[in-house]
Amino acid sequence: MGVSFGCGNDVSMAPQSDSLTAPQPPRVDQVDRTSPQSESAKSPSVPEKPASALELANKLVAEHALLREQQSNVIESFKSKLTEEIGRVSASRKLIKAAYEAHESALVFSDGQTMSATADVMLRLVRELPSHGLSTDRYDLEELERLLAVAKEATEPYKTINATSPGGKSQTLMAVFDKIDAETPVSAVEATLLDSGFTDNDLETLVKVVDYKKSVLDAKKKLNDALIAADVAILNRFFRYLIDFRYRKVAHPFRAMRKPESAWEAFHKKLLADFKTIQFSDLEQEMRGFWPKNPLYEKTRVGLAYYEKLALEVPQVTVATRTFKMGQSGDSVKQLQTRLAQEGYYSGSLTGHFDEDTAQAVRTYQETHQLDVDGIVAAGTVRSMNVPWSRRAEQVRLSLQRWRESDTRDLTGFYIRVNIPQFEAEFWENDTLLRKHRVVVGSNAWEKDPDRGIEGYLNRTMLFSDEMELIVLNPLWHVPKRIKETELDKELEKTPDYYEKHNFTVKTLEDGTQQVYQNSGPGNALGQVKFLFPNEFAIYMHDTPKKQLFKKTLRAFSHGCMRVENPLDLAEFLLERDASMTADELQKTIKTNRERGIKLNTPIPVVIEYNTVGVSSDGHMMFLFDVYGYDKNFEEGKVPLPKHKVQALDG
Repeated sequence: MGVSFGCGNDVSMAPQSDSLTAPQPPRVDQVDRTSPQSESAKSPSVPEKPASALELANKLVAEHALLREQQSNVIESFKSKLTEEIGRVSASRKLIKAAYEAHESALVFSDGQTMSATADVMLRLVRELPSHGLSTDRYDLEELERLLAVAKEATEPYKTINATSPGGKSQTLMAVFDKIDAETPVSAVEATLLDSGFTDNDLETLVKVVDYKKSVLDAKKKLNDALIAADVAILNRFFRYLIDFRYRKVAHPFRAMRKPESAWEAFHKKLLADFKTIQFSDLEQEMRGFWPKNPLYEKTRVGLAYYEKLALEVPQVTVATRTFKMGQSGDSVKQLQTRLAQEGYYSGSLTGHFDEDTAQAVRTYQETHQLDVDGIVAAGTVRSMNVPWSRRAEQVRLSLQRWRESDTRDLTGFYIRVNIPQFEAEFWENDTLLRKHRVVVGSNAWEKDPDRGIEGYLNRTMLFSDEMELIVLNPLWHVPKRIKETELDKELEKTPDYYEKHNFTVKTLEDGTQQVYQNSGPGNALGQVKFLFPNEFAIYMHDTPKKQLFKKTLRAFSHGCMRVENPLDLAEFLLERDASMTADELQKTIKTNRERGIKLNTPIPVVIEYNTVGVSSDGHMMFLFDVYGYDKNFEEGKVPLPKHKVQALDG
């Protein structure tokens, strides 16, 4: 077998060439005897001494053995250096070791000669992390850049040496050198040298060849060391990137990880599976696949860049604490116009006169900041306008984190997203928002449940995901025990015929307990339709007779379920889309005033979540009320909150 010590560092497995077979002496019968010379023709001259390359052959074989040992040392050094660099990482050590084992100990971001384009892709992705609201601190960007620079610097000497191999006789001798292996006898080496025109006078040429090959191996070892250090560093950042975009939860009120660094161990198998399936030839697209798919995520990133730029470049105008309305004039109105223009709400002239254009800019601002939309700048609007740009940027960063933790992040097809602070249910088909419905969510009032001896925020709508399976027309309302005892019984004390007036029926069970339900019809608390997605909290969406509540800006009034605006229109849309019932059949069923459930052919994913930043139809960031205080809990380091096993009640 032959070991190559040419321009590269490849190990040649080609069999020994026939050219290295030692020359055989001529047979006796091959000697020419046809022209015997006379004694007089013979010359008494001294025979010429034959050329020798034996010393050169011996030295070449010896140097070849030494270089094979050096080559072996380079290979062993690669393995030990890889083990050493893996040992330098802490939390990710086990995962990175497993990844290299799965990759047969080959480098991931290098071809062994230079860092590949995928290394630059990962570096760029890490540099862009602030645009996702993520800090690069845990990625040690400066160290990563240093290691990549060292690797690129180490590449140049190795390239230069390979590009400047010796020429002339040295190149010919190097070809001989590369043909032999440990089993080639010295006699065969000498014969090949002689055939190639080399003698013992060419020892200096051998020195040049050996020095060159040693320099190649030295450069290769240095290059390997640099490539390995950079490769392990990038792979470590690669896994951290996956953790941050798919697995790490720090903001969810109830699912936030108490020890975020435990994600390395908790998601070891999933991260390794991701590593094995990713197509590194298309790494950028693959990594983008870990970003939330909903288009509002990218729009929120744009919003973050906008507010960060404002915070850095635009001195924020402070709006005077007073009331502004149509018809007023003065410098304070001009300041108001300037402030609206700074955030992109006003594009008119700074006249100092509160005209219709100014009022419309105020109304648009109020819409996107969850304020009463009246075009009048009162105390609430002033407080909102005077929130610093930097604070708005912080809110957007938290919003991006909530998007990364959202159960919608990987959803495709048709699904429902309910954002509690937005008081809306959104209906999505892939990246297209098909429709929105206002909802009333659970109240944030502090409640007591004497029967169970508990108190707390018992009416908050819980955060969870499930699938809508059933739509019930003309539903009965089975009154939860807590509502019966804390609300209906009090009404009975004041109005003895309360149940009769409001269409309630009382049913006594065999154990003597009473069940109260409200019959279908006008005034039923669930209205004419409810949308069921069975869950442990008994939460669902339904109609309501209290339609006036949908006019409120902040709509947190229920016992936990979500009351939806225009529910029959929504039911018609969902049932026709599912091919379960036509619009005519729906209307006929409603007129019967009898309860009927329609099972959906295709269940619909439903995600109920919490995000206090949204995006308006014209691209403005929407800053929403922290109705349950979950943002405050996060900022105060109080998440995850304790999980109370409290049943969410109808209402």
